[in-house]
Amino acid sequence: MYNHGWPRKLFCLTFPLLAAVLATPGTVLAEDYTGYAALPEIDRDRIVWNLHEQHQWGLPQQKPICRDLLETQGYSFANQIAWTTDAIDLVQKQGWKDLSPLISKIYERPKNIWIYERAFRYLRSQEGKSISTNIVAAADILKDAGSYRTAVSNEDLSAAKERLVQEADKDAVTVYTLMVAGWHAGKGGTDRGRKAAADVLKGLDRETVAQRLRQLRQGMGAEIEWVANYLGISLEDHQ
Repeated sequence: MYNHGWPRKLFCLTFPLLAAVLATPGTVLAEDYTGYAALPEIDRDRIVWNLHEQHQWGLPQQKPICRDLLETQGYSFANQIAWTTDAIDLVQKQGWKDLSPLISKIYERPKNIWIYERAFRYLRSQEGKSISTNIVAAADILKDAGSYRTAVSNEDLSAAKERLVQEADKDAVTVYTLMVAGWHAGKGGTDRGRKAAADVLKGLDRETVAQRLRQLRQGMGAEIEWVANYLGISLEDHQ
């Protein structure tokens, strides 16, 4: 917990960037973060951590940080997903359309299903295209079907699967069924929901699904291997 006394308030008001700029001894950056990308990865991660901790994330001068996070899809630490999705949020908030190609690259070569889904939502918003709430709701039913003590009946599960199979927006179906198939149901859960999602994936373009699985394997390992094995897809990179 933070000490919200006047010294900290004064510090945050007077030097809002100091905690990030002086992330490590000897690390000094300009207020516009020039030179940020040249820092060691651990220092960059600490800077982003400090910005969040000090509630200073989301400022216009942090564009170089966003660019780096999008280019790397986060750093090899525990907050990889949060940092990258926050960067996409900030790009959308600030209207930095020149960074959109980096988000397109994330969608085309994702390392993580949650970053993949956030990139997809961003790109759809930029195109002025909506994502069907029916797809999201059906995918949620599949996800809940594997949860501990789930209330999802076999009939509900079958109906949700059929809804996804019949949907015309195959790109969205791919994204949201991969999110279910590509992650375990948690403590006490079962594979019931993810198997249903994988069954939906069987009806989609096989090479598209295989390509996504090969890309996601880099960041998700065993979870994605489970999907590939269920679908009988080789994760050898054939490109």
